[in-house]
Amino acid sequence: MPIANVTHPEHAGAAHAAAAHPAWSSAGWRAALLAVAWLWVAGPAGAMQWQLEPAGSRLAFVADGEGQPVPGSFRQFDAAIAFDPKRPDQARFEVRVDMTSATADSVDVADALVTPVWFDAASFPVARFRSWQVRPAAAGYVLTGELTLKGVRRPVTLQFDWEPTVDGAILTGAGRLDRREFGVGAGEWAEDPSIGFAVQVEFRLVLRPVPDP
Repeated sequence: MPIANVTHPEHAGAAHAAAAHPAWSSAGWRAALLAVAWLWVAGPAGAMQWQLEPAGSRLAFVADGEGQPVPGSFRQFDAAIAFDPKRPDQARFEVRVDMTSATADSVDVADALVTPVWFDAASFPVARFRSWQVRPAAAGYVLTGELTLKGVRRPVTLQFDWEPTVDGAILTGAGRLDRREFGVGAGEWAEDPSIGFAVQVEFRLVLRPVPDP
């Protein structure tokens, strides 16, 4: 499964639509990367397997810049998921994000995101989330796991809702990260509160069942 090219019209004209990292130009490499994810997701888990449908899916974030929201998103990402709402304890999630595809409403912000100060996408072109546990909550589910971003691994907690559809499901959720824990915002920005430390992550994944082999 290739990394999904999830492109949103509002960002199509941004200067950050620049060339992606060379590693992402190889469809074979991307397919191999997701194949490894599927081996782990399919492992001992008995839950139904799901794949991402790019159309309608979105992975976004909102930072704070001097008191104003600074929204951004990723054009390319993919997910391998095993989940049955009746058996959340058997769920497994793996998400891979092409960090070179980071973009923002502001062209200046979009250009800055991939630089060494922020995501350093040239050195760390892929971010990965792998689940540890999924458990029911009063509303929806709580998902805990490990996020590897900019070469740093940290535990994160997300919340999500699961909505069955006629031909699949829609998973929507959010969580908050501290950018300092991942070294996002280096040098003078590391402890500068004018760029908020907390970052809201929001996602909407349109999912389809993985076809039987």
